[in-house]
Amino acid sequence: MFNKNVNPTMKENENREQAILRAAEREFLARGYDGTKTTAIAEAAGVTHALLHYYFRTKEKLYERVFDDIVSRLETSLVEAFSANGLPFMTRLEEGLRRHFLYLLDHPDLPRFLINEFTAHPERAAALRLRFGVMLGRVLASLQADMEAQAAEGTIARMNLTDLLYDAVALNAFSFLSYPLAGMLLAPGTDARAYHLARLEENLTVIRKRLQPDPPCENASSSCSPDWLP
Repeated sequence: MFNKNVNPTMKENENREQAILRAAEREFLARGYDGTKTTAIAEAAGVTHALLHYYFRTKEKLYERVFDDIVSRLETSLVEAFSANGLPFMTRLEEGLRRHFLYLLDHPDLPRFLINEFTAHPERAAALRLRFGVMLGRVLASLQADMEAQAAEGTIARMNLTDLLYDAVALNAFSFLSYPLAGMLLAPGTDARAYHLARLEENLTVIRKRLQPDPPCENASSSCSPDWLP
C-alpha cells in the first residue's frame, strides 16, 4: 500500500542528491579533484549545473562529502569484520582482508586516486592519516590479543600485527595499481573481475604462508633464539 506519509518532494530531493553523489564519486575517482568539472558531474547525474550547486554549494564541499562517504563505508566494513569477537584470529583476518579487496573491486580507481590526490594536495593527507589512525587502533586492539595467544601456542608465526596488516593491504592495493599493465601482460583477454578474484585468493595464500609457524630449530643459528623476530 502506498505510504501517505512519504513527502514526494523530499523523496525527489533525496534521489537527486544521491544521483549527484554517485556521479561525483565516479568523476572524482577517475579524474581527481583538479581534473573533475562540476558541469560533467551535473550532466552525468542528469541535473542542471545550478541544481548541483544548490545541493552542495561548491566543488570542494561536494568533494569532501564524496570522500567522507567512501572512507566511512570502508571503515564500517573493516571494523565490523576485524572486530567479530568469538571468531578465530585467522577467520577475522581473512574476512577483513577479503572485504578490503572486494571494496577495491567496486572502486578500482581508489588506490591510484589516493596516491595522486595526496601528491597534488598533501594537506589532505594529514586528516586522512588521523582518521585511519583511529580505525587502525580499533582494529589492532581487537586482533592483538588473539594473535599473541595463537603465536604463544605455536599455531602461527610471531610477528608485528601492524606489519602484517600493512603487507596485506599493500598486496590488495597493488593488484589494482598494477592491473592496467599486469593484466595485459599476464592475463590477456581475461575478464577483469575474474583476474582480480584470482589475485585475491593469491594474496590470502601469501598472508597464510607468512603466518605459518617456523619449523623447529635444528642448529644453533641466531634465528633459533626465542627472542628473534623474523
